[in-house]
Amino acid sequence: TKKIFSTANECDTTSSLCTYVLIEYPVFQSDQMASANGIINHSIADLLGYGDAESAAMVNLQQATANFIKEFIDFKKSFPESAQVWYVRIISKVIYNENGLVCVRTASDMYTGGAHENRSIAFYTFDQKTGKLVNPASLIKNKEEFLAMAEKKFREERGLSAGESLSDAGFWFPDDKFTLPENIGITEKGYILYFNAYEQGPYSLGPTRVFIGYDELKNE
Repeated sequence: TKKIFSTANECDTTSSLCTYVLIEYPVFQSDQMASANGIINHSIADLLGYGDAESAAMVNLQQATANFIKEFIDFKKSFPESAQVWYVRIISKVIYNENGLVCVRTASDMYTGGAHENRSIAFYTFDQKTGKLVNPASLIKNKEEFLAMAEKKFREERGLSAGESLSDAGFWFPDDKFTLPENIGITEKGYILYFNAYEQGPYSLGPTRVFIGYDELKNE
């Protein structure tokens, strides 16, 4: 695991009064996982606002961090009366490493001004032999059963009855039909389905987490 920590104005903590960047992420040593390292590198750089989707080259995250801190310092020079502090906290770690698959969970929490912080969780599942991304949904044998169970659990999590309209409850699903989230993670015991804020509804509704155990699926 690699760690990057940088602060502004000689502040040396992650307190609410300190502008800082804290990043932790895994670095895979095998040649086969080189592309996985690249995907994680670019995903973190994108969160920092310094990604380059057109380039396959690794982003210098130390430099991206330094740029972020400099942006804040420049902001304070322009608006010295502002009491704002900015922060970026990105923690990426391996949550599953079995059966030829590696799943990485990246949790980010950021504030750079505005009404509220931005929080998100992303999952990246890799094939150990190639380092390429695998869509966990492709591993599910009975997709209809999985979708039905996911919707049932989503409704339970949100206090919605089986026939209640998702859109009337404030959720954004195409044609008012439940769909799986972009983010699906795998663990030793099952699948994590994570709907980030803004993905299925306004920020005020917050994120939704659904867990489906392997033992709950009849045909897996």
